[in-house]
Amino acid sequence: MRGEPQGEARRKQIEKVEVKGDHAVLEARDGPGVVSVAHLDRTKDGWKIGVRR
Repeated sequence: MRGEPQGEARRKQIEKVEVKGDHAVLEARDGPGVVSVAHLDRTKDGWKIGVRR
């Protein structure tokens, strides 16, 4: 993660967010033809990256 953009630069790479109840899927463009997908879970402290098995 050292070479990845942070803050506002990373937010500009977000392409899609789907929220379904207490779960969300976020897609962000990392480069041409490269999309990262993060699964998020809502907790009492806010949104956290979830573990998918």
